[in-house]
Amino acid sequence: MSTPGISNSDDLSPKEKIAELRASLRLLCVDDDPSFGRIMAKIAKGSRIPFTHLKTAEEIISTESRTFNVAIVDCDLGVTNGIDTAKYLEHCFKDIVIILVSQSELEVPKWEWPGCVKGFIGKEKGHRFILASAIHAYGVSYWAKKADQLR
Repeated sequence: MSTPGISNSDDLSPKEKIAELRASLRLLCVDDDPSFGRIMAKIAKGSRIPFTHLKTAEEIISTESRTFNVAIVDCDLGVTNGIDTAKYLEHCFKDIVIILVSQSELEVPKWEWPGCVKGFIGKEKGHRFILASAIHAYGVSYWAKKADQLR
């Protein structure tokens, strides 16, 4: 049974599910390392994923009119940390899903993470792995919300 305006995921083929997920994806990367941002932008562009790279948490203010639903956030942004940045993003973008990244170990216990943070990945895992993990986390959240709408 379909609900008007809401696609029933059971009615979609796997290809259609991926297309629907991809069409809704808006990715933000907040990292002060310009080479990390450039490489992530190149990979996202190759995958046709809308991507915005910001070097500081302060730049988020200028993007509030845009909509993001998944973010990759560096834990060490100099003046601010990834947890504070995640809290701010969660305030600005209600349903955002965030993956924290860093060159070093994350010293903040999981119980202190805001609800929007779905994981931590060391940058040594690689750019493609980080992007795929962020998309996966977003996909889980996206389809869970869709299922809730259908109930």
